[in-house]
Amino acid sequence: MLKRIGAPTVVSCSVRVVARCSVALRREPSERRGTGPVLRPNLAGCRCGFACQDGPGVVFHGGEGSALVLMQDRFEQARTPSVEVDGTAVWAIYEIPLPVSRGRIRFLSDNGGRAQGIALAANGSALRVNDVTGASFRLWTDTAPPEILFEVVDPMKLERLRVWNVWRMRHGAEDGWTGNFGMVVEPDDDSLVVHCSDGLGALDFSDLRFRIEWSRG
Repeated sequence: MLKRIGAPTVVSCSVRVVARCSVALRREPSERRGTGPVLRPNLAGCRCGFACQDGPGVVFHGGEGSALVLMQDRFEQARTPSVEVDGTAVWAIYEIPLPVSRGRIRFLSDNGGRAQGIALAANGSALRVNDVTGASFRLWTDTAPPEILFEVVDPMKLERLRVWNVWRMRHGAEDGWTGNFGMVVEPDDDSLVVHCSDGLGALDFSDLRFRIEWSRG
């Protein structure tokens, strides 16, 4: 699994790659209690005899006889919060530069196929969102308003403020940091536009787009 990079724990899947083919695998619930779903092959329609054409989890074929390279694998190998893909930095988790006292998050677009979300987490100070106080929040496209305001309870004590993308599986469980996940970040003055790929299917940074703005005073 992806090294946590000091981030708060999120619900993620125990993933097992079982195929060497650039077609989809099917996620099924794990038989082990307390673990997330795993990737399992479905041989229907698959010429190579390993992968399937039904369900999420497309993997990349790196050439004849080469190992599969999911974004999850790239981050595990690099052990850094970002890796380069075709000359572009792709982030697993992004740290917002301090100081930050309050901010606004806007959902810009999503793929509409499943619930996409934003994880926002702070260290050193709690956050307040809609009169709810906590160290971390999940904001979902299917339940949150298009615009969300947040406040840092004690900006002078804030040590870190980080964001990453999450999504919901078909059975309703939250997932993150698995498969072909990642974020492309466009920074501006006290704001970011973030393009997200969830872990299901091919790398696609149109799965979720959001903007986050913040005030330093």
